[in-house]
Amino acid sequence: MDDDEFVKMYEAYERESIKEFIEHGGATKAELQDAISFLIHRRELLRDCALEELEHESEQLIAKLSDTKRRVLLEELECFRDILKLHRQLMSDDEPRD
Repeated sequence: MDDDEFVKMYEAYERESIKEFIEHGGATKAELQDAISFLIHRRELLRDCALEELEHESEQLIAKLSDTKRRVLLEELECFRDILKLHRQLMSDDEPRD
């Protein structure tokens, strides 16, 4: 059985449980091995897709966190500058006036 035939057979039974799929596709030992190998390969592909999505989401979250940290630092810097200005003004207000 070639790959195309096997994929067609699998798609025909796609809605069935794994147990039912193996029962239909495993009349002989070789067919059973093919069915199990196909299911393992398919599960690995699904895992790889899920991992890619999670890695992409992780990269987006890391970028967002980095941007948020940068904005926090900018806000702290702006606050520090404002405090310095106010402190200078307070110091100049305390000086005696002529």
